Amino acid sequence: MRISKLFLVLATAVFAFSSCKKTTQDLADAIPADMGYVVHINTQSMIEKSNYDIFKNVTVQRGINMAKAMIGSEQSVVDMIDAFTKDVNSLGLNLKNEAYFYTDYKTFGVILGVNNADKLKQSLLNIPNMKESEMLKEEDGIHYISMGNNGVFAWNKEKFLIIASMNMYNYRNSNNESVDMLAMAKKQLTQGKDQSIRSKEAFAKFEGNKKDISVFYAYSPDMFKSMFAMSGITLPEGASAELDKLDGVSQGMYISFEKGEIAASNDMFYNSAEIEAKYKELGASICGELKGEQLKYIAENPIFVMSANLKGAGIYDFLKRIGVIEKIEDEVNDEENGINVQSIVSNIEGDITLGLTNILSIKKERSWGEYDSTFPEFSLMMDMKDGKSLFDLLKMAIGKAESEDLKQIDENTYSGDIEGTTAYVGLTNNMLYFTNSEATYNAIKSSSTISKGYDALAKGKAVMFAGNIKSLKAPVLKEVSDKEANTLLGEFIDLFDKYEYAGSNEDANGKLAVTDSSKNSLAVIFQYVDKLLTAMNDKMR
Repeated sequence: MRISKLFLVLATAVFAFSSCKKTTQDLADAIPADMGYVVHINTQSMIEKSNYDIFKNVTVQRGINMAKAMIGSEQSVVDMIDAFTKDVNSLGLNLKNEAYFYTDYKTFGVILGVNNADKLKQSLLNIPNMKESEMLKEEDGIHYISMGNNGVFAWNKEKFLIIASMNMYNYRNSNNESVDMLAMAKKQLTQGKDQSIRSKEAFAKFEGNKKDISVFYAYSPDMFKSMFAMSGITLPEGASAELDKLDGVSQGMYISFEKGEIAASNDMFYNSAEIEAKYKELGASICGELKGEQLKYIAENPIFVMSANLKGAGIYDFLKRIGVIEKIEDEVNDEENGINVQSIVSNIEGDITLGLTNILSIKKERSWGEYDSTFPEFSLMMDMKDGKSLFDLLKMAIGKAESEDLKQIDENTYSGDIEGTTAYVGLTNNMLYFTNSEATYNAIKSSSTISKGYDALAKGKAVMFAGNIKSLKAPVLKEVSDKEANTLLGEFIDLFDKYEYAGSNEDANGKLAVTDSSKNSLAVIFQYVDKLLTAMNDKMR
């Protein structure tokens, strides 16, 4: 069996679900201290919450039987498959407790617990063409399968580790020298907490908050710079200096499957009070607290709405410090037409809201006849320091365009056709708006409220987004002609309801409502997965 197939077998095993409990030594000791992105999966919790055994599904059973028939005379492999379907820990790996994924954007790694190192070795030797002398080796109590500088599988009595290069060929250091992946794996498997990411105070705090799925992200200036360098982008000197200010800032993001909802939250961690003060000062210079007033103009149950409070002057200064604004100004500034990037950007002050409320069906005509088309119903609103000065520029541009489609309704409002819908652009109380929603336009003109709820979610936060999954159902299903696929997709959309997320520079919380609250949300999702797999079996008959 080729190495690529072995990867597939192990990757499948990571995500297989069964039920039992077993504790392992802390696997995070094997994660290097300089890793910037770590994902923890609490497989034990998710197995229990899913209440699902994938191997009992008829489609999966059919696939397993077909695989066993193809293997034929290799009885040891057949026996191994049978044992695995009864207990996914039978290979020697502990797939029922937890798993880590991590990367520094040069390499990525996967860490699992080991129940029995010798059994894992024997399981691999049962695979055809896996010759110990050629592929599977052992040194100093560590078993490994090396793929040179492209990657390695390695394990000891406690941990199983996969390391692979994210480069197409292999990982090279700053001196363009190939990195010894095997040596890297041996070090990670034997290092202690003091050499690992667990030595970081921020990661220790993150570990204390872990949920079903948890993500630790460390803002690393060197990592950012290397990512830009790999993309062929040379950072301006100012950008490099600003990135250095983020050194020591980390973020924890968590997802938990609960009854009736999938909950999400976010935490910030800092290496020192000085770094925390710098980060918050930067955040406060470009973001303020949402008032939420604009949200009352967005229709009930939008597909998507997002709102943020921005400080244009702070944003301009930041773009100037990182050396970006000069290039933008060279391209955009136009003295003849009165366009000045600094004055426009600095004029933004307050809430900015973007809403997608519907997908409209539109009749269009061409020389060969009429046809159906779609276009989003949307709204954009921006609070300004001096809305009149920007609107005057807009008036000037409209006048020069001399378009018959644009009509002036009053001193501060224009309307025109956009893809078969009537759009409005206007100014009211220093709020510039652009919308093709009649309901939003009428509410703005009369300063009335057409929806409630999201304003309370947004108030006092820096940013929020929300919406309703069910609002997508009609327009999405209209595009799916296959009857069976249409039904299954409709049932999937029906699993979910409203979603929301709101946060400040310090933390954030959100949730996605799941329609069936009688059981855990993960069990509801896997109940659908089982139905989908079964439908695949029916289609293959």
